[in-house]
Amino acid sequence: MTMTWKVHEVHGRLYPDQGWTPAKVILEDEKHLHDADHPEANGWPIWHFRHTRPSEGSGSGVLPDCPIVDVHTHAWVDSFAPRMRAYFGDNFGATAFNPGTLDGVRERKRELGVTKSVILPVPTNPRQVPQFNDWLQDYTDDPDIVPFMSVVRDMDDPVAEIHRCAKLGFKGMKLHPVNQHFKMSDPKMFPIYEAAIEENMVILFHTGSGIDYPTVGPDWDCSPVEIDRFFNKFPYERTVLAHLGGSVPDFTHPPELHPEWPGYMDTAFQIGHIANDDFLRIVREYGTTRILFGTDSPWEDTADFLTRLAHIGLTDSELRDILYRNANTLLDLGLE
Repeated sequence: MTMTWKVHEVHGRLYPDQGWTPAKVILEDEKHLHDADHPEANGWPIWHFRHTRPSEGSGSGVLPDCPIVDVHTHAWVDSFAPRMRAYFGDNFGATAFNPGTLDGVRERKRELGVTKSVILPVPTNPRQVPQFNDWLQDYTDDPDIVPFMSVVRDMDDPVAEIHRCAKLGFKGMKLHPVNQHFKMSDPKMFPIYEAAIEENMVILFHTGSGIDYPTVGPDWDCSPVEIDRFFNKFPYERTVLAHLGGSVPDFTHPPELHPEWPGYMDTAFQIGHIANDDFLRIVREYGTTRILFGTDSPWEDTADFLTRLAHIGLTDSELRDILYRNANTLLDLGLE
């Protein structure tokens, strides 16, 4: 069905025409985080500041009548999801736009016409790896859900876990250098990359800033320097860089543009956080046939992202590439 996406206001988002400036938002962030007794409050990314409204773009406000694949979403088992929502809300002021459960993902998908959602787990210690992978293995043939698996560097035999998950039908692996405490160029990660490449798995990396850690520096775990080092060793075309390669040093600046990087990038947590002109420049110079639609749900509102994408000024063909064609090719989803 064709849907017209009108300008959509979102709770907790601050706009320039409401009198907000980056400096003012930073002060508010610092106050909130000091109140929460957070040790890294100074210089916190202004992740909830919106640079542009959808109506400022040049698009028609209408998305093509086509599938929509969200390649960057998160969910947890029903019993754990409320704790995650509370943790991010209490410590970082993050709004969850769905319950953070698989049922919540499905409900939002149906409301907005999303065809498939890729679920990205982020275990942070060896104990959590089987908890995530064993839970998600039941959904490898699900019509709505495309689960990815993950490993951590210091677990027992991560290579064997990758081969096990490949046999179970997982199409990809999510790695988060910051939360999982490794640099992309760390030689201890090489066997993990090699196993995923051997299994033809997609490798999706978190890159750049995040709402749950402070402003990043030039030699960050997943900085452009680290991405270069990874691709120099592994020029793997089935790599996805989340967040358009990452906002460095914070969400006030667009990501650095590196069209020479192979593979794909996703749009998670970027649409609206950077100016429309910067977004269009980055996706067109990198190539819209290598850009994947992603939101970072539940920490972003899918409706807001689709609204902005409809108004941002992309052509019908470019929108189809980003919304589903590229993901369909990369993940072999069998979409028409």
